[in-house]
Amino acid sequence: MDLFTNTYIILVRPEKIRNIGQTARAMKNFGFTNMRIVSPPAGNMREAYENAVDAKDILDKREIFSTIKDAASDLNLIIGTTSRHQMQPLAPWEISDFMVSNPEMKYGIIFGTEFRGLSNEELDLCHKVVSIPTSELYPSMNLSHSVCLICYELRKAFMPDQNQRFINNEPLASVSEIENLLEHSRKTLGDIGFLKDSAPGHLIPILRRLSANVYLTSKDIRILRGILRQIDWIYSKTVEKRESR
Repeated sequence: MDLFTNTYIILVRPEKIRNIGQTARAMKNFGFTNMRIVSPPAGNMREAYENAVDAKDILDKREIFSTIKDAASDLNLIIGTTSRHQMQPLAPWEISDFMVSNPEMKYGIIFGTEFRGLSNEELDLCHKVVSIPTSELYPSMNLSHSVCLICYELRKAFMPDQNQRFINNEPLASVSEIENLLEHSRKTLGDIGFLKDSAPGHLIPILRRLSANVYLTSKDIRILRGILRQIDWIYSKTVEKRESR
């Protein structure tokens, strides 16, 4: 496995069937073959195949999901794309440098709808955010063009490092394992009263992004959830004593 096969292009609610085919063509131009689609548009895929030209094989093996969480459950890190510069996104070359430095991970790069992009709630599910530095006068880009530019930057960074040795033999945590940890954290922190004084709507996205910087393994997740279970047990005993008085 290498960074090309470990990278998944995920399209969220694409509105034009032809753009799916054009995206497949852009992906194949730069050596990427894994396409996942969240809630594709209804209709005949013939137009997508016509626009894919010689990338029809990517369409043949495309995977369909109903939610972003489902599409990324077996991956290690989700990267969202946005044109909202107020979110302080990374540049494409910064993302590619990060990925090359962490080749053992499985990545999902998520692209939103052609006209609206990803919502704030969808971006909150992402561990990192990337933006193409377009002109402020006209930042909107065609979906396949956005995919093309990101794939180009990744290929530039990936090529010299294809034989880089993996530096971590411990299997990294999947997105679903991290999400289960975050949900457990949300419940435990709520039970002990921590979330009353810190905005709960912002804490989980912050923890999600922090998880991307410490490269959690499956073993790490088991240890952290063991700590949370111990906190849960102590809290339950405290409640029992309080109620028995």
